[in-house]
Amino acid sequence: WQRLRDAAHAGGIPQFFLRRGRGADTFLFAAARYNGNQNGRGRRHMIEDGLYLEVDLFAIFLLGVMIFGQRRFSARMEAQRLFHRIVFALTALLRVDMAAHAVDGAQFFGARFWNNLSESVYYMLVAALCLYWFRYAVSLTRGDDGRASLAWYSYLPAALMAAAAIASPWTHWVFYVDARNLYHRGWAFAIEMLV
Repeated sequence: WQRLRDAAHAGGIPQFFLRRGRGADTFLFAAARYNGNQNGRGRRHMIEDGLYLEVDLFAIFLLGVMIFGQRRFSARMEAQRLFHRIVFALTALLRVDMAAHAVDGAQFFGARFWNNLSESVYYMLVAALCLYWFRYAVSLTRGDDGRASLAWYSYLPAALMAAAAIASPWTHWVFYVDARNLYHRGWAFAIEMLV
């Protein structure tokens, strides 16, 4: 029983499969079900990836409906143009999110490179979205284009977030991809989200 328990902890089996009342056959079935194939991504991850894909596609659809619904309004106002940029950047973020989930844990030539690249681009797009939202809020409150009234240091948080995202494959600040090509949050993940 102790060997099974140690193997379960090493393989990441949830604790509720470790009850003594269950037989060894049930335990081994549960272990195979949650460990899945050789690269560590089992059935549970396939379901999660499918759900992420479904939510991302639904969000892209809703954003598209919203943009096409606003086409009749004038895009001459700078606030409206900034809002369209936000929607297009968010659509790009959702597409990169789908790509990141598709590559996460996959085993093919260059998979780890593509996983690092997609995660870096994802967090750079998060930085760009923060900057666009800030400019949008300034343009609504001040009535100008939001760029003319911003000082240079207003761009600093987004630049720091983008730099951390670019450096993260080597420094593991915001995220890291382990040897099995699985994404993990880095130690500075919460700091970047606060910025």
